[in-house]
Parts: sequence; C-alpha cells; structure tokens
Amino acid sequence: MDDLGKCSPCFRDYTELRRLADRRRKMTYLGIANAIVVAAVSVWAWRSRQPNVITAHNHIVADMRNRLILRGEQGPGKGPLVFERGFDDVSFYLPEGNRPGTYEVAIFQEEPGAPLATATGTATIENGMTQMNVTLDLSRIAPGYYLVGIRLPGADWSYSPLIIK
Repeated sequence: MDDLGKCSPCFRDYTELRRLADRRRKMTYLGIANAIVVAAVSVWAWRSRQPNVITAHNHIVADMRNRLILRGEQGPGKGPLVFERGFDDVSFYLPEGNRPGTYEVAIFQEEPGAPLATATGTATIENGMTQMNVTLDLSRIAPGYYLVGIRLPGADWSYSPLIIK
C-alpha cells in the first residue's frame, strides 16, 4: 500500500481501476433510471388504453308507470329515464297491473339486440304499487341513448327510452 503513493505505474493502475468502478456505478444508476422510466411509460400507456370505468354507486328511482313503450308507442308526456354511469341501485315503480314476481331488467343499444347490462329483481306490491329493486352495472357503458327493458322470464320485453350520463 505504501508503494501506491511512491510508484507511478501503481498509482496509474489504481486511478484507472477507480475510474472504471465509478463508470460502472454510473452506468448501473443510469440503467436503473431507464428501467423506471420505461416501466412508468408502460403503465401509463396500458392505463390510457383501459376503458373509462366509473365506480360510483348511485341510487335512482325509475317510475315506470305510464312510461313503458308497447308496440312503439310511448307513454303520455314522459321523456326518457336518466341513469348515471356506475353501479346503479334502481328502485322501479312498475305500471299498474304488473304482478309480483321475479322480473328481468336489461339495457339495450337497440330493439331487439343483445343486452349490455342485465339484472333480476323481485317485485312486490306495497300500498297498491308494484315495485322492485335491482343493481345495474352501467360502469362500462358509454354515455348515450339506450333502451331499458323489463319482463317476466319468458315474456316479451317492454321498453322505455333511457339516457345514460
């Protein structure tokens, strides 16, 4: 070790080894920094391609009395229902004469078509009104105009216009 300060070739070798060690350490840090940047950009790119999923839980009252479309005619003076995107807990008030039982509810792009979201609920009669509660997952449905359909299993759908905001 004493020779290092006295011998010029030894000092040169020591300086070169130290320079190589510093360079190796800097390259390691640069590699780690590059890996972090690549990972961050990859996560950002992956997340930007994911659909905009809404996770809000909304409670909606849908009064279907005098609203359902039967054979293309809309109920008197009623505009479309409005549901929010997310997970909607919907309380349906069904038209007079609907009986208690298990009903299917579905959201359609067009009539007839494959449902975009479905749910089932049990309707009961309370104070002379048929009502049921269902939870619809509308988190992945884009805002726009749709149809909400309601039926007893095996029966025809009754539709009503719907706006999803």
